[in-house]
Parts: sequence; C-alpha cells; structure tokens
Amino acid sequence: MDLARALALSRREAICHPAPRKPWRFPVKSHRCPPSFPLLLSLPPSPSPSPSPFTHSPSPGRSSEFIRSCKFNRVSCDNNNYTTFSHPRYGTCYTLNTGPVSWRVLGPGSANGLTLTLQVGEGLRFLTPGFGVRLMVHDPKQTPILEDDGIDLLPGLETSVSLRLESVRRLGGGLSDCTKDGKGVEIENLYDSSYSQQTCVRSCFQALMTLRCNCSYFFYNKPKNSHYCNSRSHPDWGHCYYKLYEEFIAEKLNCFEKCPKLCDQSLYHITVGHSKWPSKQVESWMRPFLSNKKDFNVRKDFAKLNVYFEALSYREIEEISAISVMELLSSLGGEVSVWFGGSVLSGFELLELLLDFLVLSIALLKASVWRGH
Repeated sequence: MDLARALALSRREAICHPAPRKPWRFPVKSHRCPPSFPLLLSLPPSPSPSPSPFTHSPSPGRSSEFIRSCKFNRVSCDNNNYTTFSHPRYGTCYTLNTGPVSWRVLGPGSANGLTLTLQVGEGLRFLTPGFGVRLMVHDPKQTPILEDDGIDLLPGLETSVSLRLESVRRLGGGLSDCTKDGKGVEIENLYDSSYSQQTCVRSCFQALMTLRCNCSYFFYNKPKNSHYCNSRSHPDWGHCYYKLYEEFIAEKLNCFEKCPKLCDQSLYHITVGHSKWPSKQVESWMRPFLSNKKDFNVRKDFAKLNVYFEALSYREIEEISAISVMELLSSLGGEVSVWFGGSVLSGFELLELLLDFLVLSIALLKASVWRGH
C-alpha cells in the first residue's frame, strides 16, 4: 500500500456547495489498499540570519535542525525523502514522500507508519500568534492550502494521527455540479497544480481583488503582470480588501458557483490523539544527545509525531442517479397499467383495432362509391 504523500499545517473550514439540480443517492463501497498521500510540515518564520529551519530560504542540509529523527516502517529516512518550500504565513514547509517511488505501508498501526521527532522554535514572537508545527494530509497532485486544513502540533506532546481514506465519485453532467479536471471552469487557476475547489475560489477572489483594488492580496498567488499590495503604493488597499471580503463572505461574488467540486475526489479523515512526551526517564538520556545547555528543556522545544493508516482499506462513495431512463419508462408503464389497465400487449391490441377500423372504413367507402356508379 502506498503511504500518503503530504502533511501540512492549518485549521479546517467547511466549504459549502449548492445542492445538485437532480436527485441522486450515495451507495457506499469498501475497498482494500488506500492510494498514496503527501505529507507536509510547516513552521513559523525565524528572525535568525544563521542557518535555521525557520528561515524563508531553506536548503536541504538544514532540515536536520527541524526534523531530528525520521523513521518509516522502522527504517530511517533522509533528506531525499522530502522537499521544502516557503509559505508567507507559516514559514518553511516540508513535504514528505514526494520522490518518484512512494512509500509502501506494510500494515495498519503506528509501527507501520511514519515517526518524526521535531525540534520546535518560537520564531518571531511579535509577528506570529503562536509557535509550533502545523500538519496537513492532502492529495499529492493538489496545492496544500495551509489556512484551511490541518492540525497543530505542540511541543512536549506525542501526537498520533490515524488516517482513513474516502473516495468520492460524483456523476457530473446534468445530475450534479462538478468538474473532472477543471476544464470548462471560467476561473483561471493561479496555482501550479491540478484543479481543486479551494485553489479555484482563491483564484476567483484574487482576480476580483486585482481588478477592483489594482493590486493582489499577499497570501494568495497573483495573476501575471500584477503586483502585491503594499501601503506605500496603495495606501487604501486594506479598505478595498475588507470591503471585497465582506462581499465574499456574503456570497455576493459567486466564487463558489463558479468553482464546482471535483467529480473524483480523495478525502482524508484523521483521528488525533495526544500524550505527554517524553517521560522523565526518557528525557534524562535524551538531553545529552540534543544539547549541552543546562537550562535545556526537551518538553519545551521538541515534539513527536506518528502518522499511520487506521486500516488497510478505504471507503468509496459513488453518486448514482436516483432513477435511470429505463426505470423511468418502466415506472410510466406501470402507472399506465394501474390507472388505465393498459400494458404493452394492450397497446398493440389497440393499434390493431385502429388499423382494422381504418381498413374497414376504406372498404365501406369504396363499396359506396361502386354502388353509386
């Protein structure tokens, strides 16, 4: 089984969607072997100019300052198993299991998953509301939206994250609003990834922001030939942004109507558990390996993470029509039979009766004409 390919950090916000235009139902199927998912870890930025995992320009060699240990299926992993990128709000992010060969899960449970020991720093105390790590599981082909999905990891705790995969298949067409790959959607995708409703909604908002405010919102990707807002060039951009955001919240911009959901979508449901870590005995032998400082506190600066599948199966929810064309015709035939006593055979008998009446009428007409002569 492929282990998922990404983890990230953020809070979840529900995205509502209009009801389908025609009735449908969701049959549920269960399958073995969930597909792969990506793992993304994010940190707040740091003011330190020295090599640090919290800076905005990370290099592969610096990852060891943040990821102090990494094991998958009880085997150590290295820098080749993850990549980094910078996020304007959450700082340096690490995406795990992004190589050409996906990690394979041997079985359910924490012993067959990913285990990380992370060194957490406070970063910029006055620029970030808190410190720690944010974790997100997402589809490998889609851009992780850290502001909408994920959980917080705190130092001094061992966090266990169990995963359940759910595959949703929507009909599309005239039965429900969805898109297979984003083609036909009028909103230009500003993100270098495959289509998702989240990136589409942000692209929609950013396009309107650029049009109305003459600059782009800093936390979203910007269109070509545009520039981000700043107080020096655009002193009133904040007022323009909040006015536009109020319209967005009130659904006056119609971004959700312009951005349908994917017809085929993978959803990762997580269950999170916490426990204090490490114990006093473990901390006593860990401290010499981590720091020589006397006031060094493992519980204040370190966190442990376990990510694993809850079971080697996934659930598939498939959207099907409440009634097909053949079922509709059959139902109509049944209604006709009940209310009028009719059937297919009765229909042929009625047709035969009409033909006999027509033939007899023509014969009588010819006979009357012949007698007249």
